[in-house]
Amino acid sequence: MTLVEVIVALVILAISVIGILSALTVLAASSFTVNLRANVGAALRSAVEDVKSASYIACTSTNPTPMASYQAAAAQASLPTLNGQPDVKTPQVLAVNAPTGGPLAGCTQDPGLQVVEVSDWSTNGQVHETLWVVKRNGS
Repeated sequence: MTLVEVIVALVILAISVIGILSALTVLAASSFTVNLRANVGAALRSAVEDVKSASYIACTSTNPTPMASYQAAAAQASLPTLNGQPDVKTPQVLAVNAPTGGPLAGCTQDPGLQVVEVSDWSTNGQVHETLWVVKRNGS
């Protein structure tokens, strides 16, 4: 075997090893992102269930926005952890809208239906998800 053959073999081997290591890196990163998506989704669904089970808060002149009450319900959601630390933020109620899409803030007469927008993010900001809950006044 000549020196040229040995060098060519080493170059081919080095390129192969670099390719395999790159593939493993991409696999690990995508696996981490999939796990984050699952955790954000689980926390968000938990918050949405808490908002759904919360009492309907009518929008009146004495309570012009029910957002704070729904936020308190959403904040009770259980947060998945990674190495003992939550890897998702506390879900947030972003808006409480009328069925027509307009905001309810400052309303004086309740429409009887509310669309509550709930969002959650991963702590590193890579994953964001939003769900909407329609609340109906049962009285």
